[in-house]
Amino acid sequence: MSFREVGDDQDEYNHAICEQSDIVLFIVDGYLGDRTKEELTKARETRHNSSDKRPLIWVFVANADNEIISYLEGALGRKYAIDFSSVEELVRLFNE
Repeated sequence: MSFREVGDDQDEYNHAICEQSDIVLFIVDGYLGDRTKEELTKARETRHNSSDKRPLIWVFVANADNEIISYLEGALGRKYAIDFSSVEELVRLFNE
């Protein structure tokens, strides 16, 4: 499911992340908005409280400053992400 499928209904999107997703993929490119922060928090809480440790959370990051890196590491409680510098590299990393 993509945010495009639920439009601006953040509650529906959060429900999909927490209840319907095996993997949640975030792509952060220089900016981390409040909705993305909320989604990361919801996904991490759900994973922490689930017996099967789902959803898996993958974060791909480009152009991140120290504030974004610190936030992601704190929000995820681990090494924050996979760095990429171009769309081609993102596609290659995702396929790996």
